Amino acid sequence: MTSRASRRHAVERSAVTAHLQLVAWTQLPLYYVFDNLDFLTPHDALGLGQS
Repeated sequence: MTSRASRRHAVERSAVTAHLQLVAWTQLPLYYVFDNLDFLTPHDALGLGQS
């Protein structure tokens, strides 16, 4: 989901880690598409994420 106040997206870190492993294993692309039609790859989400 996209926060209305900050316009940021929420993706759980453990999900991104699992998706990175899935992409490496299957060599298929994976994208997160949000309600405002922004999209990120797992690598982008991990790189842009905050702890």
